[in-house]
Amino acid sequence: ASLENHVNFTDQGHREPAGPELPTHHQAHWTFEGAVGMTPVWEAGFYLQTALVPGEGFEYAGTKLRSKFVMPRTFSRWFRLAANFELARIPESFEHDQWSTEIRPIATLELDYLRLSINPILDLPLAHGAYRDGPEFEPAVSLKGKLSNRAALGLEYYAGVGPVGALAPAKDQ
Repeated sequence: ASLENHVNFTDQGHREPAGPELPTHHQAHWTFEGAVGMTPVWEAGFYLQTALVPGEGFEYAGTKLRSKFVMPRTFSRWFRLAANFELARIPESFEHDQWSTEIRPIATLELDYLRLSINPILDLPLAHGAYRDGPEFEPAVSLKGKLSNRAALGLEYYAGVGPVGALAPAKDQ
């Protein structure tokens, strides 16, 4: 079993509301993630998301269920591959398409005290007509320093570059 806390901050986001979505500029998010290993290569988990929105205070920011499959450690001591599948229900004030799924391939280099992961995420909104341009491409990378076998501290970077079939201009990513 594992418990993780994610704290994220949007330094440069949208300053004006985008439809029903709150401005993202200077939003801070805290996400609680729990997971349980069901087999040596499969874990089930969930996310409970909150947000601190300037001028609004703390808000409930959604829940996600996830299923993660990991290549066994016998494959390689340093390199791991995984695939994460998520089903999300996010309030409209944070995500236009309230229901979505996510496919997250994961490639990880794991050294004694350092873990580097690359995640080329595909986000698939479930709203009617949401697939007109294809799934959203959201590349991510994380770097974590292991403090012990049970604790790590790290940084994560997420980007949204637009639909796979029509990537957004660099200034809008």
